[in-house]
Amino acid sequence: MKTLGVIGGTGPLATSYFFERIVLITDAKSDQDHIDVILYNRPSMPDRTGYITGKSKVSPVVPMIEIGSRLADQGADYIAIPCITAHSFFNELSEGIDVPIINFLEETGNHIEEEGIRNVGLMATDGTVFSGMFQNTLMNKGIEAILPSKKAQSYVMDIIYRDIKSGKSVDTDKLAYVVGELKDKHVDGIILGCTELSLLKKGCAAGREFIDPLEIAAEKAVALCGGKVKKSLRHPGGDVVCR
Repeated sequence: MKTLGVIGGTGPLATSYFFERIVLITDAKSDQDHIDVILYNRPSMPDRTGYITGKSKVSPVVPMIEIGSRLADQGADYIAIPCITAHSFFNELSEGIDVPIINFLEETGNHIEEEGIRNVGLMATDGTVFSGMFQNTLMNKGIEAILPSKKAQSYVMDIIYRDIKSGKSVDTDKLAYVVGELKDKHVDGIILGCTELSLLKKGCAAGREFIDPLEIAAEKAVALCGGKVKKSLRHPGGDVVCR
């Protein structure tokens, strides 16, 4: 089997959940059936959204390349970065790290294309929205990304930064507002376009309309490294019901 290296800490909960999904989606009957993973957790990494939007001048690119290179030196055959916003620097990171990086955006776009979906809502950080990287990836595949209104986008940021990253319960009223607004725009699915948002599934039953890049990338990572992937668990079915 091949070895997966994970540039983690962006943020720590999303990193932990990504590793959990890798373990749980692997069809393993023994420890030896799981893939080898080297995880470098560095939560002190400069904030990606702050840098992209100009609120910070401290770039996260150099430390990410440093970590990726260390992982490669330790035997990683592939690199995963469980942070959607960090994919704004994908080209720079690919040039600076000598092993292939799994592109969460491309893998998500491929999945959406295979499902025959042509318009999706995008819940993501201001940095991801500002960079346009997800929108462009989808547009190149003939898929339209529908963004939340200014008010709804502020709620998305609150859910990510004030709730999940702060270790607090998610404001279900704000979540319902964002989801309701996007559904009113007749989207065929909603992308959980920040890996922190994937954690909504910890306390919610996410229905088929939710598309989770973290889950999609975890499946890809297991397959690339030679593991056997269980039947997809991306869409447990039903509406979004937060407990």
